[in-house]
Amino acid sequence: MNADLRDLSSKLDSLKREPNLDVFPMDQEMLEKALQLTSEDLALKPFDLSILSAVLARAAQLGRDGLADLAFCALNSDLQPWDKTRQPKKALKELYDRARVWIFGDYVMQTPPRPKGWPA
Repeated sequence: MNADLRDLSSKLDSLKREPNLDVFPMDQEMLEKALQLTSEDLALKPFDLSILSAVLARAAQLGRDGLADLAFCALNSDLQPWDKTRQPKKALKELYDRARVWIFGDYVMQTPPRPKGWPA
């Protein structure tokens, strides 16, 4: 554990240099989004709520910059917009859809496949 923590800074620096990957700190907009999401019926733990708010707020920021083809890899089942039987978690799916963020459940970003014409 201590070795992992000592290497954390170098690992984060390494991730920051990866193409098509954005590593960013929480900002005011993300914290405000987290407060807003507490009123939603999402049943998320505080850390998951923080991640969700960061993803949604960052998607809004990127959308304002004209980017629309956004994706997030969620291996954490709590953040996936589907349940164990692949049925949609309505509230979570709507949040991601409104933010125009496609959620992948794998690191190769193939599953589930994006529908043709997404985002509309």
